[in-house]
Amino acid sequence: MDRGRYLEEPISIDTQAPRFSWALPSDCQRGSVQAAYRLVVMTAPVAGRATQVWDSGTVASNQTLNVRYASATPLLSDTDYSWSVTWTDQWGSTSAAGNSTFSVAILGQDPVVDRDWAGAQWVSSAGNGSLSTYRAEFHLPDRPVRARLYYVGLGYAKTWVNGNLTDSHELGQYVTFQERVLYDSVDVLRLLRPGKNVLGLMLGNGWIEPRGESSALAPRQFIALLTVAAADGNATRFHSSTVADPRPGALTFHVTAGPARTEDMFKGEDFDGRVAAALTGWSHPDYSPTIVTETTFGALEPVWVSATSPADGPASWGSSLNAHHAANIIQTKEVFTPANISQPVPGKFVFDFAQNMAGQVTLRVPACPAGTVISMQHTEVLSRSGQVRNSFCLRPKKWLCGLRQFANYTCSGAEPEEYRVMFTSMGFRYVEVR
Repeated sequence: MDRGRYLEEPISIDTQAPRFSWALPSDCQRGSVQAAYRLVVMTAPVAGRATQVWDSGTVASNQTLNVRYASATPLLSDTDYSWSVTWTDQWGSTSAAGNSTFSVAILGQDPVVDRDWAGAQWVSSAGNGSLSTYRAEFHLPDRPVRARLYYVGLGYAKTWVNGNLTDSHELGQYVTFQERVLYDSVDVLRLLRPGKNVLGLMLGNGWIEPRGESSALAPRQFIALLTVAAADGNATRFHSSTVADPRPGALTFHVTAGPARTEDMFKGEDFDGRVAAALTGWSHPDYSPTIVTETTFGALEPVWVSATSPADGPASWGSSLNAHHAANIIQTKEVFTPANISQPVPGKFVFDFAQNMAGQVTLRVPACPAGTVISMQHTEVLSRSGQVRNSFCLRPKKWLCGLRQFANYTCSGAEPEEYRVMFTSMGFRYVEVR
């Protein structure tokens, strides 16, 4: 359903007029043709009650694709619905009801003026968004029955709730940010608990700086809305905010330097495992952050400062906020292990994955002295000597020669330790490790 996107049970509908599609079952009588249908939409039960919002009545039609929602009752933001369809064949026999569900996300496209966003603000940090790791605490009196997180990072965010990664979305969005940005809709019910909870985010540049140019288009920033419903139907809407926001439901964020020291969507990243180790548990409720008013962030020991409002970005550009639909989200589809490992020269090992791909690698080391840097270069081809070769330089656009696709990991000294590339994607078949 949904405007011809053909999503099954989506939770990211952002239109008042979604479209519904269905198919006749394979076990229906041979030669059956739909002569009429009836489509009914209900709200999902809240505190044991459901409300009908549309009954199409019996419609004489063989249409089974893209039937538009045409009720006088408007769909509501952040609301779950169920829908059913029955069809009648040319002989007058009516089928049993086929049932499915969908959820409307956020219909409002401007958090400044639309109440649907509950006053959520874009959040950043000092120094043009120089810090990357954010956390906010919030409390729940009881275990909820429904919870949705709507968030977007500019240009790329990963989110955790109580220490658990909320979703498998990789690489963020690739759009014209000055016109619109796309938020993710995530069901986080399984991750919440009564008492203290934590929402954590890490930000990367993502596609906002596709060529790693020194002048950023805007500070790294994010916006988030977490809606939580209790068993009695009462809902609480937690909105992203800075420490200066006194409103109820404010997710007041603090921020610190993260382990990704430098990162570029094409060139690669430098990741400090010592910082990651010092931040162990940072998105868990039992973590106690050291909060200060000002710091230079020179030490490995994490200290946290108040988040700030960005000076520039979608709020000032007038960009619309739209839902990012599941069919368009980049996710890990396959996992490859090396088919061959060679050592063309002492100190360099080449891993051949036997498949040219766009992907990310995971490095596991059983023991590595703290401060040791392990460098991984990704490439599509090898030289005659068996060493990696930058195939980008063979292409007409000269700026591609600078895309050496490195991932540099600084060991923490833990045994063992694991690093997965976080804020970049590589095009490669071979990875040289040295």
